[in-house]
Amino acid sequence: MAKCLRAIRSAHRSLVLLAALLVPLSAVTALHAALAQTAEILTGQAADALTSVPLAGAAITLTGFDGGLHTTFTEADGSYRFEAIPSGNYVLTAALRGYTSPEPVDLILEGATTHRMDVTLTGMTTITGRVFDGDGVTPLAGIPLLARGTDSANVYAAVTDADGSYSFVEMKPDLYVVEPLSAERVFAARDAGAVSRGQPLQQIDFVAVIPSIIQGRATESDGVTPVVHAAVMVTAPDGGVFAGITDAEGRYVVSGVTGTGTFTAAAYAETLIFSEIAVSIDQPGGLIDGVDFLGAPDPLALPEDAFSGDASLQIRIVETPNAAPLAGVSVQIAALIDDETLVALFLDQPTLTDADGMALFSGLAAGRYAITAERTDRMDALLASADAETPQYADEAALDAALSRAIQDVVITLEAGEHKIVEIAFAP
Repeated sequence: MAKCLRAIRSAHRSLVLLAALLVPLSAVTALHAALAQTAEILTGQAADALTSVPLAGAAITLTGFDGGLHTTFTEADGSYRFEAIPSGNYVLTAALRGYTSPEPVDLILEGATTHRMDVTLTGMTTITGRVFDGDGVTPLAGIPLLARGTDSANVYAAVTDADGSYSFVEMKPDLYVVEPLSAERVFAARDAGAVSRGQPLQQIDFVAVIPSIIQGRATESDGVTPVVHAAVMVTAPDGGVFAGITDAEGRYVVSGVTGTGTFTAAAYAETLIFSEIAVSIDQPGGLIDGVDFLGAPDPLALPEDAFSGDASLQIRIVETPNAAPLAGVSVQIAALIDDETLVALFLDQPTLTDADGMALFSGLAAGRYAITAERTDRMDALLASADAETPQYADEAALDAALSRAIQDVVITLEAGEHKIVEIAFAP
């Protein structure tokens, strides 16, 4: 009997132990199932934005909204992989030395699946080169240089070493202009060209050049009165521009002019116009003196009352052969500065002749005037015929005859206080 009880007790203990073991095993199974439901996989590739070449060693970081941080590095083929990432919202960033980091990317990882996000990084620019003296051989040490980008924040500085070499490294992608700075020398780039965005390496060498000087004087039309503060611009054959300003005596100096060939010098002032002057430079480093400018009044800069006075002009438009008055003809006048120059802006809006064929212009200053009379109906017909597929005029003479029937120009002279009557006749 005792033996039987011991067997029953032993079996009971085994059942209790089995029951105790079954509870944690079921919990572990449930935990694994839950993890399987929330584990996400993220893959992708990092590549150069300009060349699409895969980038190895880039740090790819996932930052969860709950503060969780996951980081991995790209393989030789630029690929990366995150496994067993809990579902949720993340921010993905990428970084690699020598490259600018792209904008962070917001990701939502859910669904217990595999996600993919490729990234591109833009390579930083490096500019190197050397600076030489005028012989193109002797290196210049201690020459400071500036590299300026189109973004005003992108400014980098460098100084040449004993070998005349300089370098700008890890520059943000931009279009840069590199300039050596020296009070004693002017430099020209051996290899012209801008540095393009993302271009990994650009070499620009500079050679000191001997500048020329152009100087002279700007005066008004009398050749004596100086023109003060006139801007003088000298344009080189390659498009380079050099500038100077006239002083109180009308004198100017344009220094630092580089290159050879035929240059164009031009002067600018508010109320004057100047003719351009061709300047030839055969050898650099010379002084070209006597490049003088003679100003003439600018018609567009004349004061509004320049043509105001006590003279008047009455214009009568008639049609031959009976001198019948023509109403509705457009009449306009313009002042003549000289034999060839018309004021670009007409003195008045076109005036239409009245029933008697008359148009009156008063308050005019003494001077010469051009009168334009136009029969708008005939001019409209003439323009329409010009656009027609079949020409209506046999030759140029016929066209000129038709034009004279549509528009006429007359030049007259007015004296101070004069009232002048001018008759213009149109053929029927």
